[in-house]
Amino acid sequence: MRPDPWASDGQTILLVDDEPDVRESIVDILEATLPGVRLLSAPTAEDGLQLLSRHRVDLVVSDYRLPGMDGLRFLKAALLQAPQAPRFLVTGHAEMQVPVEALNAARIEAIVTKPIDASQLVARIRTALQRSTGRTPRLAGRNVRGP
Repeated sequence: MRPDPWASDGQTILLVDDEPDVRESIVDILEATLPGVRLLSAPTAEDGLQLLSRHRVDLVVSDYRLPGMDGLRFLKAALLQAPQAPRFLVTGHAEMQVPVEALNAARIEAIVTKPIDASQLVARIRTALQRSTGRTPRLAGRNVRGP
């Protein structure tokens, strides 16, 4: 893994969602409620893996339905690149038939259902970041948005 050119002592979240409106909404929510957390976002799993290869990431959030590689396969790959980072899977109610074995293989920490409850998502992210990094989210580096 190459060193992160924007490395800071703040936490970094990677968000992967192919729907621009959903991705932007989640980014807006997190920027407003966790101003010290740096956000990286990507529209595809492949773009997310590229960001993971270039940046230290403390938490990964991915939609389940993505073009190409689905979110579960992406999170399993993310486990190999950032094993310390908790992984959240965002899914619609109809998709809840994801096999438990697959969830366990990717070590999914949380399943977030749509429509997303913003306050619950933020609370879960704060808890996961505090537990995984030992630090409370605070002001940090700049945000990077993918294509």
